Amino acid sequence: MRPIKLFNTLLVIFTYTLTGSSGLYAAGSNAPTPILEKKIQIALNFLESDEFFEAIKRGKEEDLETIKRILEENFQLAYMIIYGESFPILTAAKYGKPEVIELLLEIHPNLINTTNGKEENALHFAAAYGQLEVIKLLLQIKPELIESTCSLGGTPLHFAVGNGKLKVTELLLEIKPELINTTTKNGWTLLHTAGRFGHIEIIKLLLSQKPELINTTIRSGETPLHIAALYGQLDTIKLFLEIDPDLINKTKGILSFTIRCWRLDPAKRLKVIQLLLEKKPDLIYEVDHNGCSAFISAVAFGEIEAMKAMMEVNTDLIKTASHGELTPLQVSAQYGQIESAKLLLDEDSNLIDVTDSNGYTLLQTAVQYGQTEFIKYLLEIAPDWMKETKDILSFAIRCGDLEALKMLETIKFLREQDPNLIYETDPNGDTPLHFAAAFGRIEVMKYLLGIAPGLIEVMNKDGSTPLDLAIRYEKIEAAKLLESWNHNRSASSVLVLRDIEDSTDEATVEAEVDTNSANDDDDETTLLVLDGPHNALEAQYDWGSDDDDDDSDMAAIAAQIAEYIGQNAALWYTAALMLEKSPR
Repeated sequence: MRPIKLFNTLLVIFTYTLTGSSGLYAAGSNAPTPILEKKIQIALNFLESDEFFEAIKRGKEEDLETIKRILEENFQLAYMIIYGESFPILTAAKYGKPEVIELLLEIHPNLINTTNGKEENALHFAAAYGQLEVIKLLLQIKPELIESTCSLGGTPLHFAVGNGKLKVTELLLEIKPELINTTTKNGWTLLHTAGRFGHIEIIKLLLSQKPELINTTIRSGETPLHIAALYGQLDTIKLFLEIDPDLINKTKGILSFTIRCWRLDPAKRLKVIQLLLEKKPDLIYEVDHNGCSAFISAVAFGEIEAMKAMMEVNTDLIKTASHGELTPLQVSAQYGQIESAKLLLDEDSNLIDVTDSNGYTLLQTAVQYGQTEFIKYLLEIAPDWMKETKDILSFAIRCGDLEALKMLETIKFLREQDPNLIYETDPNGDTPLHFAAAFGRIEVMKYLLGIAPGLIEVMNKDGSTPLDLAIRYEKIEAAKLLESWNHNRSASSVLVLRDIEDSTDEATVEAEVDTNSANDDDDETTLLVLDGPHNALEAQYDWGSDDDDDDSDMAAIAAQIAEYIGQNAALWYTAALMLEKSPR
């Protein structure tokens, strides 16, 4: 026994006998209880299994006697997995020991049905390891094993094909020819499997028996050619195109698909791309099922060498938009691919001024997708771009596709570039806080209010505050947040935004708060004066003092509020807030 295994065995015995000793020994004696006896037996099984499994793997005549003796003494070992090996019969199949399998089945016939956690049986193992004699024995004992499947739907034939076992593949197809049509649960045919691993001779065998396999697709739509490209099997691709020269025309978007194979080694991927372009240069103009061209895919994934290879065919690709919307440079901004952008701008620096179909600039595209590093890169090559782009902070807040945390990070980054951005207003006078409230951007609102709480009272040209917009667009959580901030400010605070007077071309905004002195002895509830139709509500009703406990008056007030509000859910919420603040 090897030292490490001996150590492991002793460790098991120690664990079973010396730890958790309660209940292991009979009271008042050193005699072991049945519990301890069972644990010691398991430890001894562990010790004996080393010899057992080594005998199975050798499978010589003297080993058969050892196996038989051990199983007679301890039959449980026939069902055990030890030292990272599999069950005994699966191990015998793996190492090609038909005599051992015969012995195991003679002692325990039901072992023929043994499978591991992936539902792989002895025939799967024998096929994967090319053990022809074992395969013949197993099929003689139980012929139906040839159609058995593992948990993923793979037959023994799939295992033979995937592991490049040509003779086993020939044998199984000879025994049951219809197996050539077998597929896994994901729809992988035998040809997909052979193409994945580049087993050329097996591919030839399969296509000689069923040529139409070359056009089959798996559930996600990939043909064997797609799979060969995905795994960088150049010889397989060449063979497929030799067998069916028109295959490259029938396989839509194969170039884009190859470029997106991020798991493939970049050097292998480039060779596949070059091979495909060599076979058909016009592939650079084709689009996949998403309408995305190969060049756009290369830009989006930062595949610089692939971009160069396609630009050698036609440099005008750098100006060709995807779906008629985003140009390659804007796609680089969308995905934050700085190196792609550098290559494009080196080719044509004027591309930086191009806008998309929505009129968005390159900077706006980067902001729209929260690509802060790309924004930083743009500001390095065009420092004045931020000043020339109006309402960039509000634009970021309006980007509905941007994940909340990424949006907040983008807004923080933009403010670091220009602290005064949070005070900028659009043509309607809306501040970034107005937009954050209208769209319900809670984390952004907290950030803005933490820096400039005075924004809460700014009115746009319609006379609406951020709270008004939150109510108007039924952003209840936003309204609650703004209301809670209002409670922490003086009810009579007035924010005055002065005209921007900037002799240095840097925007500055000053806020002046005029706070009237309040009577500390006045217990009357004070409400903020809110803009909008609910202003009249608060001005109309005197909520009384702490001594006013007249429930009937409160009921009357509630009835008048209900009549005033009607069916507007947002104003119902406003009324609820005011009732909550009123003395009970």
